[in-house]
Amino acid sequence: MGTIHKLFDEILQAGKDSLVEWTWRTETARLATLQEIIRQGTDPRLALVFRVQNLVATFLESVCQLPNDPKKFRAILQNAEEKYMPGWPPMSPVTQSFFTLWAFHDLELDSPKFTGKETLGKLFELAADHFRLTAPEKHVLVHLNESRMHLCQNLGSAGGTVRLRELQTADEYNCLVSSGYMGAAGDLWLIRILPPSETGSKGPHLAVTSPYVVGTEPEDWVQFIRRQLARGRQGISPTTLEQLMKFGPNRTFWLDYILDGYLSHSSLAIFLQGIPDLPKTLPHGR
Repeated sequence: MGTIHKLFDEILQAGKDSLVEWTWRTETARLATLQEIIRQGTDPRLALVFRVQNLVATFLESVCQLPNDPKKFRAILQNAEEKYMPGWPPMSPVTQSFFTLWAFHDLELDSPKFTGKETLGKLFELAADHFRLTAPEKHVLVHLNESRMHLCQNLGSAGGTVRLRELQTADEYNCLVSSGYMGAAGDLWLIRILPPSETGSKGPHLAVTSPYVVGTEPEDWVQFIRRQLARGRQGISPTTLEQLMKFGPNRTFWLDYILDGYLSHSSLAIFLQGIPDLPKTLPHGR
């Protein structure tokens, strides 16, 4: 039995009058509703994503009330917060949105397995009915758990969205960017992309992290991906593009790249330089 199934069993055994349930009821009552998030100025197409992210954070607070709470996971998370100080430059190039999505949907509760099956988000997905999530909330939670970073070329913007083409797969996405950054055609972005939040919607995809604009030639990234996938075949790195862009070869791979590759920033985007496995190409490489 995996870690999340053991924790889920503990949640069920704790019962309705447990500290877990009390924490959940108390903290969710304080959260902004979907309508309040929209009234605060958030685009309605992004509001449900933000609502679910708030619910995941509250779920973590609740799970920490279990007798056998995930102490190892909490320790890793605390150490990462102290090292990367998520926010915005000049404090840190690791944005809060990037860090939170990594912590809840990529960081595995136990030893890294590159499967995504043992994350906090997957535990919440397992417990979604128990905590009475709505169908739209569950829909977005599943997409968050499945999401990953993408390396995309900016093909241009129109009507408030940006057309992005993934470097390795050539898949194209018409994206609503949460930060509002449009950028310039030809730029290379490191970005996390979700499908539309509404089931069956033909609306734009959602770029839910502020863009990292990477000032490195696309061919250099193609070669990087090939090197990493070759390492995967030797059993020392993820074996697929999806795993590489979600987990990296180790827990903090993409966090370290952002820290070491930071070059500059604007109010809506952060600019990086270099290739992760070539330290001499990184502004802060060691």
